[in-house]
Amino acid sequence: QATAASRPVLQQDGNGKYYLAFDGVDDWLRAANIPFAGLTKLTTFHGVVNNSATGWLVLFVSSSGSFAVPGAFGEQMPTSGANGASLAYGSGDSTFVQATHTGTINGAAYTKTALYDLTVATRTLVTRINGVENATENRSIIGTLLSFPLTVFANNAGSEVAQGRLYSLIILGRLATTQEITDTEAWVNGKTGAY
Repeated sequence: QATAASRPVLQQDGNGKYYLAFDGVDDWLRAANIPFAGLTKLTTFHGVVNNSATGWLVLFVSSSGSFAVPGAFGEQMPTSGANGASLAYGSGDSTFVQATHTGTINGAAYTKTALYDLTVATRTLVTRINGVENATENRSIIGTLLSFPLTVFANNAGSEVAQGRLYSLIILGRLATTQEITDTEAWVNGKTGAY
């Protein structure tokens, strides 16, 4: 984040856990194009708290301000009126696939694992909340992910800015093994203290 006033602030919660605090106004982070092109499998892990009624993006990988772009993917947090979700759009597809997770509450800490497998028609997206499988979405996705900028707590246009806490964020360019999922979820929860 090149603009000093738009950088999240490192803080510590009442349990001694460190997090980046995003103000919901103009705080967000962006990395230049990440080499996701050609990937059909991906795993993400994160620990967050969303305190926003409208902004709900954890991570956003797209060429525009929308998920409706072939090759895009991302993670959404719950808001006051909606559940969170994982989304992916194959490079040759006509729409995105979305797995909506339940049991998460706006304002409460949680950890999430999302497994993306664009090569299969069943369990295309699998989400795990606080170490337990929560939701799946079944639909074969045509194509792959593409290389776009990665934005954290906002969309690629710097809007839909979320207010909340980011305790951890990990992106793995393949499906994690069962043991890796167990170990990484424990590590992320150690940073987040969600369960």
